[in-house]
Amino acid sequence: MMDDTGSSSRQRSLAVAALAAPPIAIALLALLLAFSGGGIDPALWTRYAIAIPAGLAVLAISGAVPAISRRALPALVVACAFAAWSALSLTWSEAPGATSGVALRTFLLVTAFAVGSIYAARTASAIALCGAIAATGAIVAVGAVIELARGDVSAFVFGRFSWPIAYPDGVAAMLFLPAPILLVFAASARIRPSLRGVFGGLAALNLAVGLLSESRGGALAVGLAFAVAVLTARPRTPVALTALLVLAPVGVALPALAHPTTDTTTGLQSVAIRVVIIALVAGVAVWVGATWLSRAGSTRRIARATLVTWLVLLLGAAGGAVARTSDPIGFVHGRWVEFSRVDRPAPTTDTRLLSAASNRYEYWRVALRATADHPLTGVGAGAFSVPWFRYRQVDESVTDAHSALFGSLAELGIPGAVLLVGFLGLPFVRRARSEATPYLAGAGAYALIHSAVDWSLAIPALGLPAMLVLGAGCAGSEGRSDVLAGRRTRLLLSVGALAVVVAAVPLYLAAQRMDEADVVAGTNPGAALKFSRSAARFSPLDAAPDVQGSAIAAIADRPRDALNLARDAVRREPDSWAAWLRLRTAAQGLGLAGVAHEADRHIASLNPRMPLIAHDKQIVRPPEAPTKCLADPRPFELDGSLAFKEYASLGVRTWVRPLSWADVARSRPLHPRDPNDPAYRWSPFVQQELDAAVAAGIEPVMYITGAPMWANGGRIRFYAPNDPNDFADFAVAAVLRYHQVRRWQIWSEPTRSNSFRPQGGGGTTAPRLYARILDAAYGAMHGVRADVVVIGGNMHPNGRNDDGTTAPATFLENMRLPNGRPPRLDLFGINPYSERRPDITLPIRPGRLDINDLDWLLVQVKAIYPQRPKLFIGEFGWLTEHGNNGWYWSVSRTQQATDLTAAYRLATVLGRVDTFCWFLLRDRPTTSITVDGAKVYTNWTSGLELPDGAHKPSYDAFKAVASGPDQLRP
Repeated sequence: MMDDTGSSSRQRSLAVAALAAPPIAIALLALLLAFSGGGIDPALWTRYAIAIPAGLAVLAISGAVPAISRRALPALVVACAFAAWSALSLTWSEAPGATSGVALRTFLLVTAFAVGSIYAARTASAIALCGAIAATGAIVAVGAVIELARGDVSAFVFGRFSWPIAYPDGVAAMLFLPAPILLVFAASARIRPSLRGVFGGLAALNLAVGLLSESRGGALAVGLAFAVAVLTARPRTPVALTALLVLAPVGVALPALAHPTTDTTTGLQSVAIRVVIIALVAGVAVWVGATWLSRAGSTRRIARATLVTWLVLLLGAAGGAVARTSDPIGFVHGRWVEFSRVDRPAPTTDTRLLSAASNRYEYWRVALRATADHPLTGVGAGAFSVPWFRYRQVDESVTDAHSALFGSLAELGIPGAVLLVGFLGLPFVRRARSEATPYLAGAGAYALIHSAVDWSLAIPALGLPAMLVLGAGCAGSEGRSDVLAGRRTRLLLSVGALAVVVAAVPLYLAAQRMDEADVVAGTNPGAALKFSRSAARFSPLDAAPDVQGSAIAAIADRPRDALNLARDAVRREPDSWAAWLRLRTAAQGLGLAGVAHEADRHIASLNPRMPLIAHDKQIVRPPEAPTKCLADPRPFELDGSLAFKEYASLGVRTWVRPLSWADVARSRPLHPRDPNDPAYRWSPFVQQELDAAVAAGIEPVMYITGAPMWANGGRIRFYAPNDPNDFADFAVAAVLRYHQVRRWQIWSEPTRSNSFRPQGGGGTTAPRLYARILDAAYGAMHGVRADVVVIGGNMHPNGRNDDGTTAPATFLENMRLPNGRPPRLDLFGINPYSERRPDITLPIRPGRLDINDLDWLLVQVKAIYPQRPKLFIGEFGWLTEHGNNGWYWSVSRTQQATDLTAAYRLATVLGRVDTFCWFLLRDRPTTSITVDGAKVYTNWTSGLELPDGAHKPSYDAFKAVASGPDQLRP
């Protein structure tokens, strides 16, 4: 009899495992997407839009589908209606290309919702699914600790933890969604105390690491989710007590978590130690508490004590917050002002978690404006970008309203919003209580609340597990494993799933073709053009393949094809300002001023804040490519000979090298403007290089940097001279010494302390000192040579406005003389390195100014200098083999070639980039140092060749770039 019972138990376990397998598989696939950037790339998530519905169709056809719970049926019907309404919006969408993709993604999410409601309807299956989601959260959390321990500072973006996907709020969702599930496991009486301690420690670990992302919406959502898990649990006392033990160490460490040191290896390792200690303390506390509770039993006295403790802590936290803020009403009002005003003041709080500054108020205002314009239909699924660019009051490029509710109102009108609220809210209405309830309610509440203030559902790695949990929740855990779905249900499921597969295949192929075109565009534009044309055939409603193809045709020197493809893009999506911009550029290339002006008119209507349109409406001639340049301090071939002949073979017109004032003038000269003063030690190698460059037809450019100790008070060369005239005197001597050099940069990257000091003063010290040096040099150099060109600014792309760096926008704003006037200059220099791919539509980010922000920079420079000086890009490039201690990001060699081509094309489109200098012909040999036990590379790998002289793909891509005007410009 006992054997029969054991056999029956094993069979039931196998049945439960079989039922839970499909949702668990989707949860694991979501984890894979998380480690692939979140799956935002269409080439990634469209694979899942094929695989997941195809798997469901196979299960339905084979009959392996349980009967659908009656409690789940209304939510499933509403979810399918929402997906159908999204697809129907193709008929009126203002961005049909985006709509086709978003409608398909909606069907993918609804498929996950259906799988959760069907296969996780049984209590044991629902708990198994929650266990899988908890495991994925634990994997991400442990991986994050390892990443912190490695000291990889690239895991943080602007001080916010952004691993494994480069979106901090998304990272928070990956870690916070499983946290309520881990909490309930830690409180389960069915699990022995030691294992409950493990779950409690993991819950605390997820919370601690998630808080490093400083996601305010995520923190609010997870707090409410914990409350929902406690309130829905039966009995509540173990969950409430466990939540107390998990949250206590996290709360104590919260000030430290809100202010981590994220810019050094040691700082990151200390953060890793901190979160591990939090997890260990919580785990031990839960273990001890579980052991005590199991012995004491659940009594009213324990319940009352837990409740009183919670009340005391909450009241104490509220009282502490009031005490810390002398004016609570004023504090709340200040946060509202931060949230609601476009011209908001700078945040006054010491952590982002207490600040309300963001652009969400503006996103939601535009969403409501779009709803008012189209209350019944909206603008079409995924088409939020159309009203956004039309009505925005901030210079940010977004394609999502950052709220599921506001987004559905704008894109699908009131009917779409009602359907969305219906199928997401039904899991919380008339919920049948079971052992799985607190798991599903806690995680589901988190998914629902966070989606109300962010675009988490649109990120497949986050949306899929959220939909699984919500689907399982709507079933109410009343399904039976021994009842299979009827033939009609299986037929509907299989037909619907196969329809999604059929719709997904063309979009997947289109995404693949566009990715392939990007990869080969820099080296084989002909093949790239074929790929983009193939993508257009697979996705006939989308303008993106034609926009891409038009740009590639321009690279391939096929201007008429570029124009025709741009016209096709406009025809497909007449409300796309990006398509009209492509048409404008193509028309300029052919000198078709009428077509270009017509494109200007549409762009001004669709995107009135676009700087190029708002401030440069007149088209006088097609844009001219910038002068091709190499910045290379060591221009030597492998055999030691000078490399200028190779430079010339690449079409290089200009070459940049440094000149160190500190090395040339180690003692104070008696006649500082005389290059023959005995104090000067001019290197014969510099003269040799200049002569060789000129002989090869290449104009040399030099930048003066580094002050000698006698000029800056006996400090290292990075410190500015005490008297700007000392620098000006040396600049005159250099101009007279090197007659081959007409263009001079004044210092390199004065926004960084490892080049120019002092920094600090909230970003005011360095630019004011630099302005005096630049203006003094300008006057002195123009006084001895009429055609000299003085290049000022020369900023690094990043800065924090602290003692180490100054943000470029802040530097530009404060680069003023004591009388308030800007210093004189002929060209404005910038080194706009970027970890992003070239795309002028990407938003400018706080503290940064990269290749995609040059349009913004041109507007600012024009506002300061009436003569509208052009830009001089003194250094630029992408590292390939690895990052280094000066720039942490790197790309593949093929991607470097593609991005190089796109960057030069972008500079040409801008039309006001005078010179564009790529940094290095050849990579430096691999060198590294050990910092706090971690290996850090010090060599730069942005070259067009490897150290042994082998060509990278970027070599041919650079060679194909236009050399610029025949006559070098001033």
